[in-house]
Amino acid sequence: MNQKIKDITIIALFACILFVQEQILSFIPNVQITMLLIMVYTRVFKVTKTTIIVIIHVILDNLLNGSFNIVIVPAMFIGWELVVIVCGFIFKNTNNTIILALIAFTLSFIYSFMFLITSKIFLNVDVIAYIANDLIFTLIFALSSFISVLWLFMPLCNVLNNKINDVNNLIDELTEKVNGLNNTNIDDKVKEIYKYVDDVKEYNLKLSMKFNELQKTITETKATPVVVSKPVVQQPVIKEEVVSAPVVKETPAEEVNTVVVNSPRKVVEKEQPVLSEVKEVNETEKIFDVRIVEKILHESRKEEMRAEKAILANGWSKLATNANNTTAPIAKLLRDGSLIANGESSLLIVYAMASYCNRLMTPKVHKEAKDILRITFGKEYDFIALPESTWQEKRKEYYSQYGIGIKYPKLSPINNPELKVVVVKEETENKDRAFDKVASIFGYKNV
Repeated sequence: MNQKIKDITIIALFACILFVQEQILSFIPNVQITMLLIMVYTRVFKVTKTTIIVIIHVILDNLLNGSFNIVIVPAMFIGWELVVIVCGFIFKNTNNTIILALIAFTLSFIYSFMFLITSKIFLNVDVIAYIANDLIFTLIFALSSFISVLWLFMPLCNVLNNKINDVNNLIDELTEKVNGLNNTNIDDKVKEIYKYVDDVKEYNLKLSMKFNELQKTITETKATPVVVSKPVVQQPVIKEEVVSAPVVKETPAEEVNTVVVNSPRKVVEKEQPVLSEVKEVNETEKIFDVRIVEKILHESRKEEMRAEKAILANGWSKLATNANNTTAPIAKLLRDGSLIANGESSLLIVYAMASYCNRLMTPKVHKEAKDILRITFGKEYDFIALPESTWQEKRKEYYSQYGIGIKYPKLSPINNPELKVVVVKEETENKDRAFDKVASIFGYKNV
């Protein structure tokens, strides 16, 4: 049991080191010490443990970079596993650092060649063009592997061999402490935790019921039919005059178009309203257009856009400075979003919840938000707001295509049921059309 704990701890620890060093050095193209560490791990931990470390590294690396596909993953795993096999079986007793450095140099080219094979099989790329574009990066990778193995292979092996004993002793001490705990106390704590979990579940159920009631109320409110105003004939002018009996005096229709009625009641003169109709139009697909995201990501790769993003990031917290009482909530909503990417005249802003995006992309709010950006940064910016889940999906889709050589990736349409923008539009009939409708009922002479 103790040995299993030690193995799991060692594998997790050194898989983490392998993964983190590659991410730290990722800002320098193809410069890394992954080759060195895998060769050292193979020498110290042998083939089985190192293979598990390689599997963990390949999965984490591709999940983080959004390249978990049939082109990248098999090539990367086979390339690194060849390093383990060569160093663990063929050259396992070699201590000459020059020979080991030459092996690392050669294996670097073999590792890169794996990607050429999968790209040719699945993407049918031009081999000559692929080699011409990738040769300089492969050479940088091979040289960094050669130098790091030449200088650091033996020192790292010695350090690891010495420190592994310390790690094993530490694990033994922790295991003894765990075994020495009172199991009864642990059981009591577990029962208490389960009680808290049950309370939380009960509260969550009540909250869900309240939410469903609220949602039902909102749905019923939306389902209420919209009252449309009807055409009204020009009302006659009423004058207030009290008499013993109502007297009606009608003048010829050719002379005037009004009827005067003497009545004891007071009626206010009304003007004929204009016929109007209210409609709800779903513009979600138009507003959340994935082509806007593509354009921003294409332009964000330019060097001048990166410099501009630094300026935007510095001023992002000042968005609410120039806002008035009306626009202050919109400015705060903008400020709470994360500026992910910027194009020449457009921004990509990400929020944790889709409801924030729906509000910000409503035409009226969207226009006021653009005014806030213009006042703050002195430049006209349009923008699109996306929820975190949608952005992560499109990010992986974009960079998985870009990682295999597609210069301008094409993204699939945005499909998030939580995103919905409904615009209320009022259609007004012109006065001539309303007049014709009334006249057709009462006659042109009486209108």
